[in-house]
Amino acid sequence: MEELQSLYELEGPLVEGYGEDALIDNWIDEVLDVLGFGTQDEVTLPNGGGFVDKLLFETPTARREAAKVYLDTQDTTDLFERGVGIVEAKQWDADFNVQFSEQRPYRNASHQTKHYLENTPSHIQWGVLTNGRKWRLYGTNDYETQTYYEVDLPKLLERGDMEAFKYFYLFFRPATFHESGGTTFLDEVWSESETASQELGENLQDNVFTALRVLGRGFVETNDDLDIDPDDEESLDELKEQSLVFLYRLMFVLYAEARGLIHPEDQRAQDDYEENFSLDALRLEIHDKIGEVDEGFAEEFSDYSTGMWGRLEDLFRLIDEGEDDLGIPPYNGGLFDHESHDFLTEHEVSNQYLAEVIYRLSTTQNDEGRYVQRTTPTSTHATSGASTRACLSISSVLHPSSMQRSRRTVARSGSLLPKSA
Repeated sequence: MEELQSLYELEGPLVEGYGEDALIDNWIDEVLDVLGFGTQDEVTLPNGGGFVDKLLFETPTARREAAKVYLDTQDTTDLFERGVGIVEAKQWDADFNVQFSEQRPYRNASHQTKHYLENTPSHIQWGVLTNGRKWRLYGTNDYETQTYYEVDLPKLLERGDMEAFKYFYLFFRPATFHESGGTTFLDEVWSESETASQELGENLQDNVFTALRVLGRGFVETNDDLDIDPDDEESLDELKEQSLVFLYRLMFVLYAEARGLIHPEDQRAQDDYEENFSLDALRLEIHDKIGEVDEGFAEEFSDYSTGMWGRLEDLFRLIDEGEDDLGIPPYNGGLFDHESHDFLTEHEVSNQYLAEVIYRLSTTQNDEGRYVQRTTPTSTHATSGASTRACLSISSVLHPSSMQRSRRTVARSGSLLPKSA
């Protein structure tokens, strides 16, 4: 890590001004050299349909041996047969998803990398796409372009986080691409992660199913005006739909915060966000009180106070509108638009129910039956099956006794305010 940190101290002030070729020569090549790769520049694909910026070899020696064979045959297939991976490089901080304007057999940089992998010998199963800042690993045509492993290398080096750097080195070192017994380290990681993802997805679906039921009951119990008849399909449909919108808001924020997509830059803004807005901070607070036992929400959290709801409303408004002082841009798309979701603007859920909803979405049950914190929430598409089941059955948990009007005063933002009808 120290060697790359020293290199970035020298090149960091210059990379934004480099063109693609200069960036490759002065930064990307140097990083690959430090990692231990041998590289061959601009190697034409065996079928002639383009060329890769870099063909990777396990060592410089392996690259020289391949070059000797190529000089005799002038067939790039001989180079690829001895290579272990490819690199496609773009200009500093270029967007990998921008559509190419000219006619090409691929849409954008991500698709280009996949296209090249699909047109190399079958033993080359992995490629790197980089703009100098972001380093992405892509697999062969068995994997979608949306599936990759990405590291922001300059940010990692600036933080000086050795544990995080170990992941970068583990996934981008030459030995990772080495094939043994018909498989590579990356193939094994992918296989294991697929198994783990399936298990987590099934567990998350169960948690989402429970969370939506708790949320629906929370709306009815907290709001006097939600006197819903179990046979009133129109009102039930609205409750189901808006409960699902709220849950997807939570899922979006949990995922975005875990991936660093909502993260103020300067320390003052970070502290302000953590103290007043962060869902992750709220999640940790809930888990600290409940622990790993999946019970005790009624004892630990008030069914009169809606303070958590107020905090989340502020967070959702921040995401919808953005805040320059905190360095957070608006996230468009309508999910957080208050005007499009009057139900969520006019109603709220007490802490008791909301705490359980957040707990359910952010924990997973381990083999010992304990509920442990989920480090990075699964993307929202994994919840579709559970959300459908929950929407179909949410009316079953709205027992008539839970829909009696109950006059109450709720505590919010440190004061006692009469709840509006």
